[in-house]
Amino acid sequence: MLSRSDLEELQSLEEGMWRSETRGDRGWTDAHLAPGFFEFGLSGRRYDRGEVLDTEVGGIDAVLPLSDFRCTNLGDSHVLVTYQVECYGGRANRSSIWHRTDTGWLMDFHQGTPTGDG
Repeated sequence: MLSRSDLEELQSLEEGMWRSETRGDRGWTDAHLAPGFFEFGLSGRRYDRGEVLDTEVGGIDAVLPLSDFRCTNLGDSHVLVTYQVECYGGRANRSSIWHRTDTGWLMDFHQGTPTGDG
């Protein structure tokens, strides 16, 4: 069962991925992506951890807080996070899988899916 503190921390971490000052900080991003992390982007392209870390981050115009933010337990230490985000003139459904470690939460997987509604 996730505590209120867990939910708040996971939302803060996800929103950190949408803030230029944290996402653009390689050390911050490196500390929050699991060693085997990968992502399916909006285009359907697969990105591995190294590609994500090496991407230069400019301004991010995401609308925060994230809309329809939800967390679903997947077991003792894994959580599915889902939400919608408005960014760069479009809207997308997003999902991430996070797991709890002794030192905090790490993201294992992320996917973006366009909603088709703007």
